[in-house]
Amino acid sequence: FFLIAPESPYYLIEKNKIPQAEKSLMKLRSQNKKVVENEIEHIQLELKKNTKKGSFIELFKSKIYMKGLVISLVLIIAQQLSGINAVLFYTQEIFEAAGANGLSPEISSIIIGLVIFSSSFGTPFLSDRLGRRLLILISLLGVSLAHLAFGIFFYLQSSTEVDVSSISWLPLLSLIVYFVLFVIGIGPLPWTVSSELFPTSVRPYAATLVSCACWTTSFIVTKFFNDLNEGIGQGGTFWLFGGFCFVAWIFSIFFLPETKGKSFQQIQEILKNK
Repeated sequence: FFLIAPESPYYLIEKNKIPQAEKSLMKLRSQNKKVVENEIEHIQLELKKNTKKGSFIELFKSKIYMKGLVISLVLIIAQQLSGINAVLFYTQEIFEAAGANGLSPEISSIIIGLVIFSSSFGTPFLSDRLGRRLLILISLLGVSLAHLAFGIFFYLQSSTEVDVSSISWLPLLSLIVYFVLFVIGIGPLPWTVSSELFPTSVRPYAATLVSCACWTTSFIVTKFFNDLNEGIGQGGTFWLFGGFCFVAWIFSIFFLPETKGKSFQQIQEILKNK
């Protein structure tokens, strides 16, 4: 594949190899010469913009950049509010509730590690096959449903006298579904999407803000996790995390653009019309 694939038009134009860039675009787009010439002009303008030194102020001045920043922040906050720390905290308890009392914490951790490790291999393939947007939507909805199941089980177990032995399989199944969908979607893809929404001139500043939001949200969740458990119970805590993911899912339906296979100019046009 790599032997017959044309070189990147961006790379060729950056090196001032315009004739080769035209041929590359013809192979990639199968468009006529006039359309290719227009696209080359767009790429040249974009490269000129990218060579300029950006700033935080530039990031906030542009409506398109602001839209990209809001989308990036919502996704990264949803990543942390998906309750990854809560699920990890309750992993052993979930195994025990499923009747796996003979498993030590070490063995439980190994099993979860294998699930996460094996799922991570599918992320690049699925991301390029299905697209970032669809994969994030599937992930957010699936994680929401997993939290719903967690909440139902732990609420029945801790707040009622209902015998949950007949559904002891539910938390274990939900745990596997949660980790698989987290690893292939809302776990890694917010970083990927964020990097594709900004030009290189302002990308470092956007990445700084997104990283700060990530670690701040992670700190808040960890800090107040026990307080949530005491205040609204285990079931309520999982439902709260599921609610956050569901809200992010609705937001993504309306505002998250598909970035796979699109040039930066195309992504900017999509954001402009959002």
